Amino acid sequence: MDVGRHDQSVAQADPVMHPSHAAHPAVGPPPEAGRELSLPELLAVLRRYRLLLAGALGVGLGMAVLLLAWLPPVYLATAQVMIEPMRQGPEDSALPAAGIADDGTAIDSQVKLLASRSMARQVIEAMGLETEPELQRSLDVAERLGDLAGVARAAAREDDAIGLIDRFLERLEVARDGKTHVIRITFRSSDPGVAAQVANGVAERYIAGQLEAKARATRDAADWLRTALDSSREVLEVAESELASFRENVQDDYADAFALHGVDVVNLRRDLVAVAGERAARQSELGRLRRVLAENNSDLAFQELGGSEVLEDLYNLKNQTTRREAELATQYGDRHPLILDVRAERRELERRIRAEQLALVGSVEAEIAAARAREAALQRELEGLKSQNSALAQAEARIADLERAADRARRLHEAYLARYQAVADAGDTQRPDARLISEATVPPRPSQPRPALIFSLFGAASLGTGLLLVFFLEQLDHGFRSVRALEQGLGLRCLGAVPLVDRRRRRGLALADLPLERPRSRFAESLRALIAGLVGPAVEGAGRVVLVTSSVPGEGKSTTTTALARLAAAEGLKVLLIDADLRRPILATLLGLEGETGLVEILRGEREAEAVLRVDRRSGLSFIPGSARVSQPTRLLGPAAMGILLDEARRHFDLVLVDSPPLLAVGDARVMAPLCDAVLLLVRWNATQQALATHALSQLGQAPGRPVLAVLTGVDPDAQLGLGSGESRVVRRQLLRYYAEG
Repeated sequence: MDVGRHDQSVAQADPVMHPSHAAHPAVGPPPEAGRELSLPELLAVLRRYRLLLAGALGVGLGMAVLLLAWLPPVYLATAQVMIEPMRQGPEDSALPAAGIADDGTAIDSQVKLLASRSMARQVIEAMGLETEPELQRSLDVAERLGDLAGVARAAAREDDAIGLIDRFLERLEVARDGKTHVIRITFRSSDPGVAAQVANGVAERYIAGQLEAKARATRDAADWLRTALDSSREVLEVAESELASFRENVQDDYADAFALHGVDVVNLRRDLVAVAGERAARQSELGRLRRVLAENNSDLAFQELGGSEVLEDLYNLKNQTTRREAELATQYGDRHPLILDVRAERRELERRIRAEQLALVGSVEAEIAAARAREAALQRELEGLKSQNSALAQAEARIADLERAADRARRLHEAYLARYQAVADAGDTQRPDARLISEATVPPRPSQPRPALIFSLFGAASLGTGLLLVFFLEQLDHGFRSVRALEQGLGLRCLGAVPLVDRRRRRGLALADLPLERPRSRFAESLRALIAGLVGPAVEGAGRVVLVTSSVPGEGKSTTTTALARLAAAEGLKVLLIDADLRRPILATLLGLEGETGLVEILRGEREAEAVLRVDRRSGLSFIPGSARVSQPTRLLGPAAMGILLDEARRHFDLVLVDSPPLLAVGDARVMAPLCDAVLLLVRWNATQQALATHALSQLGQAPGRPVLAVLTGVDPDAQLGLGSGESRVVRRQLLRYYAEG
């Protein structure tokens, strides 16, 4: 390419594209997990869906109005009954029908009784509620005709009676008041007078039923106790007779003998224990003597066998002989006659000592034998006394059994007698275990329906439904709505956001012409921010090659690339724009340029780059258009062809923008990405799903010194303000005055 380097130095912030910064790729911060919405953002979301929430609330309140108009009024009347548990003493605690126990289970049982079918039947019959209109079953057409014709229906009447009780119980509510003894009886009716009468009638019928049950139980208990009392009297008489007869037979023969033999047994056992202890001690002494004699220790033997005068004299003579032998041994030789005589005398003394020791051991053995004989004799005598006492013990046990039987019969008879007297006395003083403490009064106003409650419930339910719909609608939207969300979601640095300029604001201008026609517009300023992030200070022989791509078609890639290239060229940079989308080349149309040849001819070597290069007269932009569709275009984009072209472009241009197909459409961008200095990924605001963008980003892979940057395109400032992001508020409220041309 016969073009010169541009000498102008453009000082921009954050020159991430410079080769000197290749070891530090500009990658954005890692995504923040679980970021919650701030209060302004939450309010903005609710403001966006205010019509949906208002509609849901209106529907709910309308349904509440219809329900109030349809529901009939219901009156509730409540009577309170106090349960008074029994307080009888231990003497009459076993009386039948003595009262209600003082525990929670008994109180709960009374609640079940009040709400039972039998109680309902009694109240209906007592108050004549069979003709109450509320409790009547609605007749169908056939049944009405049958009644008009006078047809008797016994089965239908029986069903009506069962249904009458069911409908009565549906309107009756019986509950215990907390943990107290108070039971609340509530009846529901459309007539306030009927509600009060029935609630009081149930309480009165319950109290009357208690009195009847107590009287009946008292009569039954008195009859049963009278029979039991006669039977227990007979049993007591028989037991006392048997006890008296047995005592007469055994008392005279065994009473004194049993006492004497009891004393003899105690003395024999004491003597037997003493003899056994003595024998054990002598046996222990004998064992110790035998061990001493077996060890042949003269001194120890003398100490253990001390007490014998003969043995003591023999030990003294032995000691004297031993001293003489020692004295003679110092004067004479070992075979001297005196020495031999002394030694013979010592051996004789030792023999006599041994004999005396054995005699002492024999005496100990004799003592042990005598003690063992005494012990055996005492044991035989003790066994004899035990056998003699066996008959006495059996007689005493029999007497004890007869006494216990007589005592049990006496206690049982006395208990039956006390219970019979208590039942007889209680017959005239029966009182119920419950009393009416609060009569039901006629309610002045209906308890149902309650307008405030219904409006609150329906309003809360409808509002909750609306909020749930808002939540689901928000969950369905996976697009990026701010630069911060894009950086967090993809982990890339975002160079900026390109606003959406609708046709009304463009007023017939093409989007690629807008930066040139309105250089002070918001759109143009956003593109300048991108240029500041892409271009750094000029370095000799180091141009910037940027691959511009997107995840899917329709993200504004070609239009944004064309406008960015035009504005960079208009700002004084030498810019080359390459249309590398060999399947759908449209940059030439956007620039209004024509040409029969393009990039494919250069890559195939059929044409020189200077012959294909076009220049945009309005901005001075250099442009290599795309070519017609060819077969297997991807192989032309590798290092052998496209790489050489980009290396040549680096030496002649400040900025080279390569417009490539979407990443998820074809693999061209993945082939060209390693040949470029950076990749610019365009993401459509509030449209591109995060899953698609993440998948597209994974297609690029990682390469040292080749940063991947992101740009948010098609941002609607008005809609973004409704989303509640901080960026939109800053743009709208603080920076709007800088955009002189909208």
